[in-house]
Order: sequence, then C-alpha cells, then structure tokens
Amino acid sequence: MNIQSIKSQNINFGRNIKKHYKNHNYKKNINPQYKDDLLIKSYRIENNKKTAMKQLTIPQRVGAILVPLGCTIGIGLSMAAASTPKDAQKPDVAAQDNIPTFVIESDEINKTTDVSKISAYQKKSDEYISAMEKDSIYPAYFIEADETLLSEKERRQEKINQLNQLLEENPELKDAYEDITKAVERFSEDMGEDGYKLINRYIEEYGEGKVDKKDVYKMLYIESRGKVYDDDGSILESECHAFGPFQITGITEEGTNERFGTDFDKKDPYDNIALHVLILKRLYDLRTSEIEEGKSLPTGDNLKHGIIWGYHDGAYADDISRHCKDYIETFDRLSLLDDYPELYDLMEGNLTP
Repeated sequence: MNIQSIKSQNINFGRNIKKHYKNHNYKKNINPQYKDDLLIKSYRIENNKKTAMKQLTIPQRVGAILVPLGCTIGIGLSMAAASTPKDAQKPDVAAQDNIPTFVIESDEINKTTDVSKISAYQKKSDEYISAMEKDSIYPAYFIEADETLLSEKERRQEKINQLNQLLEENPELKDAYEDITKAVERFSEDMGEDGYKLINRYIEEYGEGKVDKKDVYKMLYIESRGKVYDDDGSILESECHAFGPFQITGITEEGTNERFGTDFDKKDPYDNIALHVLILKRLYDLRTSEIEEGKSLPTGDNLKHGIIWGYHDGAYADDISRHCKDYIETFDRLSLLDDYPELYDLMEGNLTP
C-alpha cells in the first residue's frame, strides 16, 4: 500500500472539512448523518494508514518518514536563504495543509457503521470542527486576491486617465463628448433615473438590433438638449407642436402606432422614447431596402444620413431641407466619438474604478 497516497487522501479529507466549515450556514444546513459519515471516514483513513505502515519493512518505514522530512527541511532552507534579513519581523504563517487529524485508535470503527457505538466521540468531533473555525485563514490567499483587485482597479484608472487625456488633446472630440453627456444628464434629471440605462432598455425592447444607442444619444442632444419638460412643468413642446425629448409630431405618432399596432402617447415621456426607437427601426428597414435596390437618395448610400433625413423631413420626402442639412452636420460632428467606442463606456460610467 502506498503511504504517500494515503497521506494525500488524509490531507484532502482535511481540506474538505476546512472548506465545509467556511460556509457560515453549515451548522444550520448540515445533515447529521453526513457529519457522522465524515467522522467514520477519518477513523478509517487513519487506521488504514497505520495498517499500511505495519506492513512495510523497517527500511521502508524509515524511508517513508525521512524522505518527506528531508524535502521539508530542504525547502525550508531554500526559503530562508531568499528571505528578508534576520532582524526583519516575519509573520507567523502556518502551512496551508498543516491541518490536524482527529485520531481515535479503535479497531471497532473499521468494523461498524453504527453511529451509536461512537457516540462517546461525538463531543470531541464537534469540538474539533469548532476549533477549526477559529483557525486563522491562510493570509497568502487574501494577499493575492487583493493584488488582483488592485491591479484591475489600477487598469481601469489608467484607461480613464488615457481617455481624459485624449479629450484634452482633441478639443472637437471633447466638445462632442460634453454635448452628449450634458444632454443625457439633463434627460436623467428630468426623468428621475439613469438616462443611459433607460434609453438602452427601450432600444433592447423595441429596436430589434436595428437601432444604435450612440445615434439615440446624438439625436437626444439635437432634438431637445435632453429637456423633457418646459419651464412650467408641462411636456416640452416646440413651435411646430412636436413633443417630448425626441420631438414627436402628431402625424408621426399616428403613423407609427398604426404601423406597429401600438398605442403610445407622444406627450408621455416614456412613450416618447418608445416612439423614437420604433421610428428609427422603421427608417432603418426602409433605407436599407432602398439602398439595396439601387434607389437614388439625396443622402447617397450613407445609411445613417438617410435615416436622419427621414426622421427630420419625413420618410417619403423628395429633397433635404436646409434645416435637415444642419441636423446632419451636427450629427456628423457628434459622430467623431464613434471612432473611440470606449468614450461611450466612460460617459455611461462603465469604467468606474
């Protein structure tokens, strides 16, 4: 029988016990029969180990003891040589696997599974497990975990610093970033919740993968600068009677509800978002089809320009209005951010260290 394998088995059993007690609910959830089975297993492992030792010759016994001992001493000397000066204070850290084994020398344990016959040892077993709860946890694990967390935090902070430096070195990029950020912040304030998450929730529900959040952020800035309400507290209304943060007109509301079988109200701030996303999805399908069919559009083959043109001038307009040209120009200025996707992560707070 292999002494080393038995020793490994015994150590693994000790680890299982230690892992078990780390769960703070173990006292409430542990199955008493399972606990007794663990105790019986520990007795058998220890007695099997002793039986195997008796079967070895004297030289084998000596070797089984001295070889591990020699390895331990050698490792200890190597660590001492590479350690700090002798006068440096060293923490008293016990080896992770140095877990005591509760030994009961009784051949009867190997011959029975009757828990009542070992009830005399139950109290000692409970005391053993309870004592292990009080052991200091191996500190090297937490040092490694803390270093990993620290490294992740430092990595995120370094990325934030790089992006801020990028904005400082590129004034046009910084202006676009601040315009969108301020618009969504105003939108968040008026809606009383995180505007980024709110917009993305509606895109996920109604966009079907055809609506880009970056475009919605830009259009929120262009349409209303993020305002939801007028100064008197009523829903924002333009001179041409377009309503809400995305400036939906009555005819657009009616056509969108009819097409999608919905009943959204342009004067409701949340319905206003839903209508906006549905309009962009409809225009995406329309312009994609027209471009694939080779239809000549004033915006050429630029899909996003075609969508914006339809949003401002109407899906079936013939020409681009002067105001729409300004709209597209502002949209392109804000689109400078698209070359740096991580800037959107920064503004959404996804890079917070």
